[in-house]
Amino acid sequence: MTNNDNFILEKSTANYKPYFESENKAGYQMVADSFIFAIQKDNNISMIGGALNPITENIFEILKENSDKENLYITAIENLLKQKEYLNLFYQANQNLISNEEFNEELEKNEHKYLIKINDKIELRNIKLLANIVSKIKFDLSEDDVSEIFAVNHNLISNILENKNRNENSLR
Repeated sequence: MTNNDNFILEKSTANYKPYFESENKAGYQMVADSFIFAIQKDNNISMIGGALNPITENIFEILKENSDKENLYITAIENLLKQKEYLNLFYQANQNLISNEEFNEELEKNEHKYLIKINDKIELRNIKLLANIVSKIKFDLSEDDVSEIFAVNHNLISNILENKNRNENSLR
C-alpha cells in the first residue's frame, strides 16, 4: 500500500438512498445495516457496498485490527529510533564530543527527535492487541520498556506484563 492509497470501510446506521456526485467524487448515504468499502487511488474511486452480515462484519473487524496493529508497530519502531537517537546524542556528550550545553540545546531544539509522548488514552481493543504483541516478544520487558516502546501510560502496562508472565509460567 502506498501513501496515495486510502482504504475506508464504514458501517452506517442512517436510512438514505445511495447517490453519486460528478468529477470522480463519489458519495453514498447508506441504508441501515449496510457497509461501503472505497479505495481511492489518485483521482479514481472504486466502491463496493452491501448489506451487513456476519461475514462483512468480520471483514470490517479484521481490517480494523490490522490497522490498529500496524499503528502499534509503527509507534514502537519510531520510539525505538528516538531512543537510539537519544543514546547517540548522550554518547557524544559523555565522550566530550559535544558540550553539555550543546547536548541540552539539541534536546530543546529538536525534541521531536528524542521525546516519546505517552498516550494516556488507549482503547481497550488496543490494550488487548498490545498484550498479544508483548506476549510474543521473547525478551523480558519492564513496565518502562513497554511504556516507552509503545508510548502507553504505566498504569495500563502492569496488567499486560502480569498476563505475559502468567502465560509463560503456565507453559513451563
